[in-house]
Amino acid sequence: MTAPEPVLPEVGGLASADAAQRTRILRRVEDLLAATGLAPGDPRLLPFDDVMLRLLDGAAAEERAACAARLAAAALAPPRILDRLARDADPAVAGPLLSAATALSEATLVACAEAGGQPHLGALARRPVLSEPVTDVLVERGGTMVLLVTAENRGARFSGYGLATLAGRAGESERLTLAVARRADLPPHLRRHVLAGASEAARKLLVEAPGAPDLLWAALGPGRLDLREAVEAVDRLARAGRLDEATLRRHASAGSVAHAVAALAALARLRTAEAEDLLRDPRPEPLMMVAKALGLEWATVKALLALRPSAEPAPSVQPTWELMSLDAARATLARRAVR
Repeated sequence: MTAPEPVLPEVGGLASADAAQRTRILRRVEDLLAATGLAPGDPRLLPFDDVMLRLLDGAAAEERAACAARLAAAALAPPRILDRLARDADPAVAGPLLSAATALSEATLVACAEAGGQPHLGALARRPVLSEPVTDVLVERGGTMVLLVTAENRGARFSGYGLATLAGRAGESERLTLAVARRADLPPHLRRHVLAGASEAARKLLVEAPGAPDLLWAALGPGRLDLREAVEAVDRLARAGRLDEATLRRHASAGSVAHAVAALAALARLRTAEAEDLLRDPRPEPLMMVAKALGLEWATVKALLALRPSAEPAPSVQPTWELMSLDAARATLARRAVR
């Protein structure tokens, strides 16, 4: 394959060509390029690069955007024209390439992330694969929506710096909190940080998501829970006469594991370790027995059951709850209760 000879005579007269003629020639060059069968990196792509750069020199944004969209979908594109269009200040031009062109180098992607506006960053965040150097810039310069798209992108890889920055900004919106907390590559200590700063509404949404209880318990770390703050808060409510089932249900629904444990222990007169064991137990019956003895409503029981790691869906155990004997449950609680 040689240079694009069939169009070179026309290219020689570009100085006098109007916009329509340039567009027509550009399309012919693109068609010829697609028919070459050349591989990316082939030096024979350089003449196409030269011709296309000259054709687009001074072109209107609409024509640059149309060319960028076609190249983004093409299997082959000259490298310099890709780089030029990807760095275009107009996001309508650069966006299609930043989000989809696989031939763009990492250096170009990083440069575009460092210099582009939020629309450019948003396009980058949608790429199927994002490397650590690129996400480092996205989490630092991106607005909340850019961070959200990046955090939800399963093809995004993060450095330690990137994950720490992402966790530090997770509180900018409830959706971002959920997206960051759900990332499988987020270390436990950063997940604890994200959940500690989460709003009650965000924690409630997280609890309702599939597999969320496992995330909550993993974020709390190994060993016994640190319940000191939760116990103090529950004790203050109890002394004020405001500790009741509604309090327990609110903490459980919001995914506040420590506060739910402390409230359950206080209401059932159990040691906090026993209440924690009830929520950790993969079997639902022990927890339901205590709840039945306390006269809790099914809505509260359902919220508590949903907190257990690897928990069965609550509807599957509701028939067991309804058949439980109140007398037997009270006897069980009496044996557990702190004397």
